[in-house]
Amino acid sequence: MPDEDTLDDYVVASDDALDPFAMEGEPQPKTKEQLAEERREAAFDAIYSWKGRAFDGFSSSRKDLWRSVCHAAGYAPLTACFNELSLFHGHAKAAIYICLQDKKRLRELKARGLAAIVSDMEEWVDKNIKPHEETEAFDIGLKVFNDSCENAASAVPQTISPGK
Repeated sequence: MPDEDTLDDYVVASDDALDPFAMEGEPQPKTKEQLAEERREAAFDAIYSWKGRAFDGFSSSRKDLWRSVCHAAGYAPLTACFNELSLFHGHAKAAIYICLQDKKRLRELKARGLAAIVSDMEEWVDKNIKPHEETEAFDIGLKVFNDSCENAASAVPQTISPGK
């Protein structure tokens, strides 16, 4: 059994695999389901920060807007970014920009069209993310994106009872 410092790394496939003969108080390994739930909770509660300004991650509508803005800006498709992570730099900066804007500002820009949002984003990025800060911006933007995927809904197959 691993020591307490490494319990997070000790995982069993399901609750069925827990040791029924473990001594009381002895730590049990976490199941994959428990670890996944911990990651979802941490992602949902995450607060990010850029230059001292705290912000929440993507809401559903902000993530949709982010995808549209990245496409309109001519950034590489996300599928390409998975194969070549360096292509994600523009996406990361756009994520920070979109998450930092208040809803009223985003509504005003959306009313003017995607080109207005892209133009405003490029101006904001040039002013607020200097070349020496790009690595930090990349890390934050990637975390925002990854955390938004932790909480994505997924279909759960329904079990069909016999005879139906």
